[in-house]
Amino acid sequence: MKIINVKNYEGIKEKLGEYPNSSACKYYYRGLRYDYSLLPSIYYEDVSKILASPQIIRKYEANLLNGFYHVLKERYNLTPFNINDWNLWFIARHFGLKSRLIDFSKEITVALQFAFEMSNKCPARLYCLNSDSVKHLIQNDFNETPFSLNMPSFIQPSLQHKNIIENLGTSRPFIQSSIFFYQNIETLQTPLTEQYNEIEWLVFEIRAEDFEKIKKEISLETGYCMNKPLLIRNHSLDENCSLLNKSCLSNLVTHYI
Repeated sequence: MKIINVKNYEGIKEKLGEYPNSSACKYYYRGLRYDYSLLPSIYYEDVSKILASPQIIRKYEANLLNGFYHVLKERYNLTPFNINDWNLWFIARHFGLKSRLIDFSKEITVALQFAFEMSNKCPARLYCLNSDSVKHLIQNDFNETPFSLNMPSFIQPSLQHKNIIENLGTSRPFIQSSIFFYQNIETLQTPLTEQYNEIEWLVFEIRAEDFEKIKKEISLETGYCMNKPLLIRNHSLDENCSLLNKSCLSNLVTHYI
């Protein structure tokens, strides 16, 4: 895949168009460190060697979501959904529960900030996927559950899940402006960059020494401040999800494999 090296925000806009966040721009964005793949978190390197089959992945996924459901029920008195509910999946993803969902943003500024914070002194990459190449679904407009849907899709969450998270004391879904890429169990081990034709992608690479310059350029042009960290995990559900990721994997190794 062709990598476009850029040193400033203008170099990005030359390829995407003058207004990357406008409705006329067809791309959705994901920012990562340069050496990270576009894989869902449930198939990151720390678990991929254990999750050797779709059957095991499904077991791990179900255990994670059951655990998260009980945390919401017992500690936060939230019981409006079950593990087949999209709201549960979206909320869990915001707090770091491992998932087959990959979160993109409709805001290029958010994706770039995630890439910069994640990369530290390493190069960052901005992955831009042509949204016209992927099926779009709106959460309230179809009947399939996350376990029954069999179609790679961008899924637009409803306002309900955002309101639930806001009631938990965080504004993350509004800041991140997420749209979630859903894929089938069978394709989880294949990076997203290999699932869609190269012509559907623009991939930018930015050196660490250019991060601050681009932040200032964006701030001057858009008024968006990129100095307030996005990756701080400061909600109790962040710790709950981290513990679930580890405990469910440990139980899987002990009792299933």
